Amino acid sequence: MSTSVQVPKFPAKFSLKPTFNITTFSETQFVMDAANAAFKAEQNSKYGVYAKYSIMALLFLIGFFSNGGFFLGLLLAIIAFVVLTGVTTFLNYLRKKAYDKMNQAQWDHTLDTAYKVSEVINGKGYGFGDWTFFCYNSNGCVYGDMKQGDICGLSKENIKEVMIEHVHLGSTSVGKSESKTKGSISGSSIHWGNGFSTNSGSYKGKTVTTSIENTTNHYEWRLDILSNFMEYPKISLLFADDKEGEAAAKSIYAVLKPYINCYK
Repeated sequence: MSTSVQVPKFPAKFSLKPTFNITTFSETQFVMDAANAAFKAEQNSKYGVYAKYSIMALLFLIGFFSNGGFFLGLLLAIIAFVVLTGVTTFLNYLRKKAYDKMNQAQWDHTLDTAYKVSEVINGKGYGFGDWTFFCYNSNGCVYGDMKQGDICGLSKENIKEVMIEHVHLGSTSVGKSESKTKGSISGSSIHWGNGFSTNSGSYKGKTVTTSIENTTNHYEWRLDILSNFMEYPKISLLFADDKEGEAAAKSIYAVLKPYINCYK
């Protein structure tokens, strides 16, 4: 980070590059290289599907109009389907790998930006999965969008309320049932074998079914920052329901929440 970068005056809405000398995704070479590779992999995957069915149709027609007729055409089409399915599966694998690399490049650049901005304002920073970042200190905060390159800066005086909530997203259940038969047999002769049974007495019993269900509840930490800045009246942040997410949300809440003087 260049030492010439100065902390801008808040509140303000400004652009990422001229203010902090940091590029957006479209201006960052390694991110664009990964994005272009993902685009090419996507195109190759689509072309592979088109080629697959075109070759199948062509081979079917060749076989159909030859001496082999319909069955030869069908056989050739099936062979082409089996072989080319392997090719398209491999192309889909390459597409997934390319998109994973692109997402990783965008994530790395988002985290790097959060770190650099937090250094400028002498605070802490976090990156988020929607390619936004948030940095803060005791004097205010900065919220930015890596795709658009827009940044909002708020001073502590602009922040009118900070709300934190542990939100229940829903639950998932996994169940299992087990059945057991309990009973008794009375009589003088019982035989089991060869798929049948004989009993000169009587059999009494019942089947007991036990159901076991495990339910998992899903939560997230949600932080809302309300301000009197017209450009960004509300900033919403989502954190994972783990120790790190909880600590981050509560730390931001504690630092930025406005002080209310009850004796004023």
